[in-house]
Amino acid sequence: RGVHLRSASFSRGLHANSFIARALEANDPRVLLGPFRAAAGGYDACLSHAGMEVTAIGPEGVACSLVVSRALTNNYSTLHGGAIATIVDVVGTLAILGRDP
Repeated sequence: RGVHLRSASFSRGLHANSFIARALEANDPRVLLGPFRAAAGGYDACLSHAGMEVTAIGPEGVACSLVVSRALTNNYSTLHGGAIATIVDVVGTLAILGRDP
């Protein structure tokens, strides 16, 4: 049942301080509650810099909050498409970890 992320080949490719590695090591997604911490130099660092917070995580889903700062906007002062894709990627991964750390 669910997606199991513990394969040796998958785990070897993780940064030790990535949010995925922290959830796997603790075997509890609740370690991810609070300010989102991206791995140093990771593509998702923009969410850390923007102050994204994980406010709930578990089998029923995940909830995050984020204030859209200028750094996340495009030339029209709306949320940049790349930022949207990063949010979908990260929050989707958090949802999976909430069901199966």
